[in-house]
Amino acid sequence: MESSGREWPRAARLDARGAVEALRRETGVRLTVEGPCPGGEVGAVTLRFGVHGPGTDPAVPRRLDAALDALPEAVLRAAWAHMSLRMVDWAVRHFGASDVEGWLDLAGRRMD
Repeated sequence: MESSGREWPRAARLDARGAVEALRRETGVRLTVEGPCPGGEVGAVTLRFGVHGPGTDPAVPRRLDAALDALPEAVLRAAWAHMSLRMVDWAVRHFGASDVEGWLDLAGRRMD
């Protein structure tokens, strides 16, 4: 696929609380925003798994790993375990043994 040369504007980060408040104002329905990862931690782990593999500038995973190191241990372990299972399962179902080994290697880096 060729690039059109056009750059896309950066999307604003979703303001979940603002969206919930707008929903309440418009519909009268009030939702609550809660959970163990309100700051995007699961997205950061998902992104880390997305930059695994050949063709990635090695500085990118290093920067992401440094950011992940700052997360609460319990949150990081849960998100890492989730993505590990998801990606290893996907590789087993759709790819060969060498791909599975690559995902198992990445999964094992934070699972001790």
